[in-house]
Amino acid sequence: MRGLRYLAAFGLLSASTIAFADTVADTDNDATVQLNAGTVTVNITADLAFADQTVTGSDIILTNAATVPTIVVNDARGTGTGWTLSLQAGSFSDGTHSFDATNFTYINPTASPMGSVDWPGNDPSIDRYDNAQGLASAVNLLTAGTDEGMGNGTFGLDVGMFGLTIPATQKAGSYASDLTATVTYTPVQ
Repeated sequence: MRGLRYLAAFGLLSASTIAFADTVADTDNDATVQLNAGTVTVNITADLAFADQTVTGSDIILTNAATVPTIVVNDARGTGTGWTLSLQAGSFSDGTHSFDATNFTYINPTASPMGSVDWPGNDPSIDRYDNAQGLASAVNLLTAGTDEGMGNGTFGLDVGMFGLTIPATQKAGSYASDLTATVTYTPVQ
């Protein structure tokens, strides 16, 4: 009987210990991370090429490229301040003969969206023009406004975005032009 009383008393003591337990927490520490600003990079993934042509004695007008590149822009600044992507071409040359890139045009009519834009957040906007724009001078392709175009994204060009007029007097040869994609942005302060 005496053992039963001790057992009952121990049971009450155990129950009261659990019922009156205190909670202790340490709230003086935080989880932190420092995000340092990166840079902006741009890459043209492949050559833009038109199909082979035969000299005809007349201007040769090409309105579809056979292959087109994708342009990759990585905005790792972490500012959301936006940027502008432009494209420019140098003169076409075969090493001996050349013709000006004013005849190499970016065709992106306002009525017909072309190209594909894919960014992880808000997509930049494709710049649209009423008329073909000669690539001898830089032509804006994309504009990322505030909080657009952040991260690593692509602008898939369309074969119908480019035209090339080869002058009737151009000598036969294998001609190339340097394409330069440029991202203009406000640097991180």
